[in-house]
Amino acid sequence: MTEVEDIRKDMAHKTLSSRIGSVSTLFRTNSVKNRTTYRKIPVLRFSKRNRTMSYTIESIAECIGARRVGECEATIDWLLTDSRSLSFPEETLFFALTTKRNSGARYIPDLYDRGVRNFVVTEEDFENFKNGELGKLSTLNFLIVANPLKALQKLAEIHREEFKIPIIGITGSNGKTIVKEWLHQLLSPDRRIVRSPRSYNSQIGVPLSVWQLNEEAELGIFEAGISEMGEMNALKRMIKPTIGILTNIGGAHQENFFSLQEKCMEKLTLFKDCDVVIYNGDNELISNCVAKSMLTAREIAWSRKDIERPLYISRVTKKKKIILLFPTVIWIWIILSASRLLMTLP
Repeated sequence: MTEVEDIRKDMAHKTLSSRIGSVSTLFRTNSVKNRTTYRKIPVLRFSKRNRTMSYTIESIAECIGARRVGECEATIDWLLTDSRSLSFPEETLFFALTTKRNSGARYIPDLYDRGVRNFVVTEEDFENFKNGELGKLSTLNFLIVANPLKALQKLAEIHREEFKIPIIGITGSNGKTIVKEWLHQLLSPDRRIVRSPRSYNSQIGVPLSVWQLNEEAELGIFEAGISEMGEMNALKRMIKPTIGILTNIGGAHQENFFSLQEKCMEKLTLFKDCDVVIYNGDNELISNCVAKSMLTAREIAWSRKDIERPLYISRVTKKKKIILLFPTVIWIWIILSASRLLMTLP
């Protein structure tokens, strides 16, 4: 029996898990209603049970190629870019990121007063603090780098290398978060999963997400979002997915791309080293871009039109009590069946 027949046999006459009802409730109460709130207040709160792996301040300085000023011994569990998210100051390393609207360095005095003693800054920012504004430097650690954001991403890359587990990377113009949450809801009863918090899929959000991987993790599920050309390479190096999912291609963030094809090709960069890539085979644009990308991954394209596709969907039955988007149901169904077949998720 061929692999395609194996997949079809595995899916035939099956319904999704009985947990599907609780998943639909999850999205009605969390992902939909509160999504706007999350975007307005992008703050993460952690408890000790969310603890990540620990690194000494010396090892982090070496990883990111920083010049260390200060002799305070420290073990780092938490990375911080937003002062509002501070939970465990003694174990936190703050990255003073510079954006178009703000500079993270302006929050260092307040974080110092709240107990933070470890900071990643630029040389310029360090010069502003070395005159004793924060007390004796012997009680602090400044890791001085050219670019704190690049340092944050480099640290996430090195941390990701510590884990030889399946990682699902999800990208697309929309639907990333809802597919991620569905997968987590359906797979979490059987394995320990680390996933992106909320919609943390940006150049800052991805390293903070990947940093949550710890010794107990058996599977990672991370989103990757881009808004311009050249951004996906950095996300790929941090996520290093073994399974790739492309939800769709649409007009979101189109202003920085010449065409939808250009945007699709950039998103497919995430999957260059994947074992498996899953996408909509009925979408001509996506199918053409996948072919042009010359991916080495095994392709699993689902279709409602082409019976020759690996996953052919002949009929969809909707239950009245469960209000679901058709594409979401298909993605979850496909990833679960494909994962069992390919033995990517043991």
